[in-house]
Amino acid sequence: MIDASPDVPAAQALLDQMERQGLLPQMTSYNALLKKQCLAANMDVAEDLLVEMKERGIPPDERSYTQMVRGYSDLGNT
Repeated sequence: MIDASPDVPAAQALLDQMERQGLLPQMTSYNALLKKQCLAANMDVAEDLLVEMKERGIPPDERSYTQMVRGYSDLGNT
């Protein structure tokens, strides 16, 4: 559902709503939001999201870092 959200704020709102309902975000949810942040060139927010994942005991995986590399590459920051 996060992946299908029309934009970053809608995706973040969905994640927040999930948490209010008592559902803990999983790796898939975080990676979908991370992808949206990177596509929107919100790299500072994406970096913060990686930190949040680690703090919640959800270590970023290969997909997480691939999104970050793509996001920075799209901005010309190799």
